Amino acid sequence: MGGPVVIEAAKILGDKVIGIVGVDTFYTPFKYPKTEKEIGSFVKPFENDFKGTSEQLVRSMFTPKADKELITSIVKQMNVANASMGISAMYEIFRWNALNVPFELDNQSSKLRNINGAPTGEEKALHKSVILISGVGHFVAQVKPNEFNKVLNKIITEYYIY
Repeated sequence: MGGPVVIEAAKILGDKVIGIVGVDTFYTPFKYPKTEKEIGSFVKPFENDFKGTSEQLVRSMFTPKADKELITSIVKQMNVANASMGISAMYEIFRWNALNVPFELDNQSSKLRNINGAPTGEEKALHKSVILISGVGHFVAQVKPNEFNKVLNKIITEYYIY
């Protein structure tokens, strides 16, 4: 959920920011709800049962081969989150996406790079700024930290070349 935060921070910081790295937040196949009605429909199950719905969503973000202990650990972390804060954050991220994508992504395109998961390994990058890591769902850095760090290091090195 940090994608919009880094874009907004980059806007505030201006030329101080040489690069932005989105991690499985932009140019993913996830279809964000765009209208208030769609947003409300997506969030309603969380309002009714935050822990159960969060657990179901988090588990769906892993591939079948993902480490079960890692999944359980992340589910536990999500389940202790404050429900009101989590629900509010979902409303805000969906509203931000509805109002700002693609404009803000295009506006930051010279600085924006993305590291996204490719669960089957057959996925194609949805934008030239995306580097895919195969065999992983949403939690790219946690599931494949060595590959993630290698890609992140490559991106950081490219920022310093410019």
